[in-house]
Amino acid sequence: MRTRLAGSAVLLSCLALAAPAGAAPWAKVTSVGTTTPADQVAVLFNSDASTSVAWNARTSPSTQSLFVTKVSSAGKVGATATVAQDWATLANPALAAGPAGVGTRVFFGGIHTTVTGDPNSDLNDAVSTDGGASWAVEPASIVAPGDQAYGSPVAAVYTAAGGFKQAWAATLGLFTHADVSAATPTVAHPSAPSPYDVGMSTDGGLNLAWYSNNAAAPGVYELDLALDGSESTAPALMPGTSGMTFGMSARTPIVALDGGEKWIAYPTGTSRLDRIRVWRVPGKAKPGLSAVLGRTSTNSYATITNTANGRLWVSWTDIVDGAATTYARRSNLDLTAWGATVEAGAPKHATSAYAVDGTPVENGELNLFASFSVGAAPGTATYVTHVLPGLSLARDSGSLTDGKEHTLRFEVTDAGDPVAKATVKLGGESATTNSHGVAELEVTGHGSKMTAKASALRYVGADLDLKVHH
Repeated sequence: MRTRLAGSAVLLSCLALAAPAGAAPWAKVTSVGTTTPADQVAVLFNSDASTSVAWNARTSPSTQSLFVTKVSSAGKVGATATVAQDWATLANPALAAGPAGVGTRVFFGGIHTTVTGDPNSDLNDAVSTDGGASWAVEPASIVAPGDQAYGSPVAAVYTAAGGFKQAWAATLGLFTHADVSAATPTVAHPSAPSPYDVGMSTDGGLNLAWYSNNAAAPGVYELDLALDGSESTAPALMPGTSGMTFGMSARTPIVALDGGEKWIAYPTGTSRLDRIRVWRVPGKAKPGLSAVLGRTSTNSYATITNTANGRLWVSWTDIVDGAATTYARRSNLDLTAWGATVEAGAPKHATSAYAVDGTPVENGELNLFASFSVGAAPGTATYVTHVLPGLSLARDSGSLTDGKEHTLRFEVTDAGDPVAKATVKLGGESATTNSHGVAELEVTGHGSKMTAKASALRYVGADLDLKVHH
């Protein structure tokens, strides 16, 4: 990985451009050839800093199975446990974890068998009380039949006050459900017509996001709910999405931060998903905000991830010269600026990229998951890579003249914040940045162009091309 910028960190309202970079290693998480572009994993960051990844795969022409794989904080793929084996149908799952004694649950729409009266024929769940090593499917669906959860991707969260909550979007509309019992009524939300691929977060209440292809009012929406499922706000349309004619085939990414801020990321464009946008949803404490973080070729996917200390990562896919690749940018702590765009690459011979997800790891870094078509392999598979934030390198003063020595002053930043102890190299000289992120080098110019390079521990380095005057 490497970033190449011609300036310092970029504010929310501006763009940073990414240059091609060496692809980081990607590790395969799911089975190749048994999933499709419409399949999306569920990810859950665990208390031991690992990530649980729930995924479906076709195990025969007429059956599917559900698995959970553990991935370390460094992106190393570990053991896989079988959750539900040889079901007639399965939809994209969701993971949510309660406190000790409650366990972790995976929720999934599915039909166990085609036998009339099979009790597992709608929204189901399985529980693990040993950190994901083993799973037990509950003996019946957790919702009453009739709301099409069996064929719909599901989202889920756990709240201390309200327990487990689930949400899904289907032909009949948008639905939420509380607890893990079919005795609890499902709540319909008619204020959300024509919803697709609902995402869910919690700020104490419930926050839903989805894409709507409703002819009268298409776009990306957000809706706040009380824990009983009642609507606290009217659905809010995200700026810049009202002209969209289609959305990405993946969960609508939404995160809630301490203090009640809600953020959404999505690829937008009237007929091409070629602009990666991020929004802060208007709230009581802060107004809404919209920014474009990247531009792509077409039909991209995007996600947003929050770190333990309150930063955000936005990640997305693209196709460049016929090959799939991925990008990511991390915010500063104040959520007012974004760092350099890092190219995270793709597995070798990846031709297409689909749903992306992320989980935070130590030091505010990121484990990035993405689904790819690779070479001639049938179907798709989800892979994981570990992503570091990118440095930005800017020249504060000084210039280069061929054959003459000059003092040049450089600044190294991370989303606008100075980076101390970074190394800056140019023309065979090197210097270390001070507490203000500043380094000075005395360099003799030669040729027509020279490239300065910045590096620092746990960062992706940055390059800066400088013209040599004659």
